[in-house]
Amino acid sequence: MKRLIFNWKAQNAHGLHSPLIYQLYTEVINPTYRKKGDFTSLLQHALTDFFKTYPLVDVSVIRVEGEIDLTNQSALYLVPNIRSRSGQKNWQDLIKSPTIIFSVELYELGMLFMFPKAPKQDFILKKS
Repeated sequence: MKRLIFNWKAQNAHGLHSPLIYQLYTEVINPTYRKKGDFTSLLQHALTDFFKTYPLVDVSVIRVEGEIDLTNQSALYLVPNIRSRSGQKNWQDLIKSPTIIFSVELYELGMLFMFPKAPKQDFILKKS
C-alpha cells in the first residue's frame, strides 16, 4: 500500500522544472535503476562520477539516524531506509530544515542537497 501511495504522488522526468534534478534523473537516477546490484552504492558511484565536473560537491551516504553537517553547503547526502518506522519521521524532519535546498525522495532512499544558490524544493521521483 505504501508503494501505491508513493507512486501516486511521485513524478518522472516530464514533471520536473529544475534543470539540475531533471539532468540527474535522466542521466544518473533512472539509468541506475536499470542496473543490477545494491541501488544505494550504485547510485553513490554514479553521482560521484556525475559531479566530478563540480569539484565542490561531496557525495556521502549516511544512515537516517546519522549526523548531517548542515553547514557543509556543497554536500549531497544519500539517506537509505527512509521508509522504516524511525526513518520516515527523521526524513520529514530533515527535509524541513532550511539548509536543505533540494530533497529528492526515491522509494528506497532519499537525497539531500545543500547547494545555497537555489530555491528550496522537494521532489518525489519514481522509476520510469
